[in-house]
Amino acid sequence: MFDLTITGNFACFTRPYTNSSPVSYEALTPPAAQGILTAIYWHPGLVWQIHEISILNPIQYESILYNMPNFRAPKNDQKNIRIAQLIRHLVLRNPAYRIKADLMTLDSKAIPINKAVGCATKRLEKGRHYFQPYLGLSDFAATVRFTDRDHIPVPQPINQSLGQFPHFALYEPHDGKGEDTGIMRRPNRVGETPTSLHRRSTVYFDNAEIIEGVIKVPPIPDNYYQQLFAEAAIA
Repeated sequence: MFDLTITGNFACFTRPYTNSSPVSYEALTPPAAQGILTAIYWHPGLVWQIHEISILNPIQYESILYNMPNFRAPKNDQKNIRIAQLIRHLVLRNPAYRIKADLMTLDSKAIPINKAVGCATKRLEKGRHYFQPYLGLSDFAATVRFTDRDHIPVPQPINQSLGQFPHFALYEPHDGKGEDTGIMRRPNRVGETPTSLHRRSTVYFDNAEIIEGVIKVPPIPDNYYQQLFAEAAIA
């Protein structure tokens, strides 16, 4: 099991119903944690399973103005004009988390799990990643390292219900035509062709609560792994 500490200056794990003025969840969500670990090590035959998220710093909100890229409708023969829009975000300040996660294999023939764990461990030790891990928004860089066993961090004494909390995200192949109703999108993969970047996504929610600063994440349903395996075969 991987025991990791994730820190940063700011974080924004946007609630899906706050698009016009985004508001962050109280803590790191399991899909966001999966995305951070995927940025460090990814393989189509593997998936990161998050077991536990511990909140190490007090939950502190801060209101900031954030530049969000937007596209203005073209006029006549002009192309889409990209503009920056200042949108107020309610973000988390000085976030710090300890997560426990495992690498799960979708196809043992594609890559042995022991080899995958070894590769992921080396990348984490050397600070390597495919792209910069971030905390919700791409400008909020995340620092990921192994938890210091000599100084185990203590979770905050927080007890509260989170209600409907993101549990995991399912990414499905999408041809890019029609309306894409997904609220999340998989980051670009190494070696992906432009036609394979279109992926419709569905986020599944579950009731969650913080108990003594720790969020216990239930296992991902087995049928989810079957759909991931089908996607891995297409990728």
